[in-house]
Amino acid sequence: MERGQFLTDERGQTLQDYVIGVVIVLLATFFVIAYLPNVFASYESPTDGVRSDQADRVAESVIANYSVEGQSHVLKYNGSDGINQTLSTESGMRTLREHASVNTSTNRRSPPSIQVAFVNSSTLSTQNKLIPAVHNGETLSYGDTYRGQPAARTIRVVTMDNKTVCEPNCWLITRVW
Repeated sequence: MERGQFLTDERGQTLQDYVIGVVIVLLATFFVIAYLPNVFASYESPTDGVRSDQADRVAESVIANYSVEGQSHVLKYNGSDGINQTLSTESGMRTLREHASVNTSTNRRSPPSIQVAFVNSSTLSTQNKLIPAVHNGETLSYGDTYRGQPAARTIRVVTMDNKTVCEPNCWLITRVW
């Protein structure tokens, strides 16, 4: 090679090659950004983290306010301060919302819908659905009607003080949407 060969105007890359390369890189980047989030969409929660926290607070409030004195996760079913008498009323659900701090209505936002249900654990082995238990003809589901819409859900294992309600125990399911 001669000494002046590198200083000539002959280039290995033209402006058109550079522009085509940049366009291909940009298209590939936009494709990855647009396509990859949809790949994992089925694994994402349809509700936000706020609703999940609210469902947890509702479950903890039910356990804290309806537990039998001195017994862990044993809930009062009958009586004036039991779940069946209290949560089946409008004022009982309003009180639950206040205790769980989910009564967050404003002029532009209505409070979330809440459902509290009890599923008999003995039926879970025979079916794959979370269908509320029935005791003396009453369905153990309180609050708003859940119609399969996306909702945050929390499940706790509890026992009722009335052993005929759930045998051997119940799943306390709280849904917030």
